[in-house]
Amino acid sequence: VGCGISLSAEQALVEEVASRPSQVDEDAKEFMPEGYLFDPIDSVDLFRCGDGEGCAGDDGIVSEAGEPVWNATLVVQDAIERYCTTSVLRGLSEQLIEEVECLRPGTMDRIDTLSDLWLGSAALPYLQTNAAASLNDVIQRGGGMGVNSSLRSLAQQYLLYEWYLAGRCGISLAASPGRSNHESGLAVDTSDYNARRWAFEAEGWSWLGWSDPVHFDYLGSGTVNLSGLSVLAFQRLWNREHPEDPIAEDGVYGNQTRTRLARAPVAGFAAGPSCAETVEEPASSVESMEVYWYRQPDGI
Repeated sequence: VGCGISLSAEQALVEEVASRPSQVDEDAKEFMPEGYLFDPIDSVDLFRCGDGEGCAGDDGIVSEAGEPVWNATLVVQDAIERYCTTSVLRGLSEQLIEEVECLRPGTMDRIDTLSDLWLGSAALPYLQTNAAASLNDVIQRGGGMGVNSSLRSLAQQYLLYEWYLAGRCGISLAASPGRSNHESGLAVDTSDYNARRWAFEAEGWSWLGWSDPVHFDYLGSGTVNLSGLSVLAFQRLWNREHPEDPIAEDGVYGNQTRTRLARAPVAGFAAGPSCAETVEEPASSVESMEVYWYRQPDGI
């Protein structure tokens, strides 16, 4: 969804959470190679590469890694109204993660290096160091798995929350930006939850339950409080790019931050992250509230 060819209504597919296959008409079910269950839907907003609605270039440029290169003029507000994938925010999300690393160096480890782990296209390949090591132990104990969401940037959480408020993209509940456990790099979502739940719990993870069956939280030792840092990271990036329109760097998600986030380029800021500045970290709390949605093919 997003950057790709236009599809007819009959071709468009939306993945259903595996716990609710009974809600899909048997005649409409299609099983993809990964084993995910998909349900054809009546309509979906898709845009062809090169039409100015998402992909960069007239030919729909794709990076060497095979990922779409999104139009540099596209802003987050456009993504709210036109897409149902957080992968459109990849460039901005990577900058936000790098800025968080400037605030708390050495906090995150990559998980795309783990054997027998498959990441969805919207999943950012990071977790806090001990959580990443523990996830590897889960895989060694229970076998390979796919992860659709791990560390989530403030921009991604904003997009999910705005879709929830607008009643779009199947989002029935979402934590407000700055309040999701995913933003701390201590949570993963996997469609393999039934087969892997025992392995997660044996390694110190907590299953959220049937309200969000794909979700697991890492409860082990050696974690770092990242409350508010995802917000602060964006505030720093915005002020570096827009000295003429500064906002408070307090790690608090308020109206100033929300309106600027809507105007942020999905491909990221030209100025980019910087570790040269030093600030006092905010001390806000993480609210125990998670996203509940119909899963899309990219795992958002």
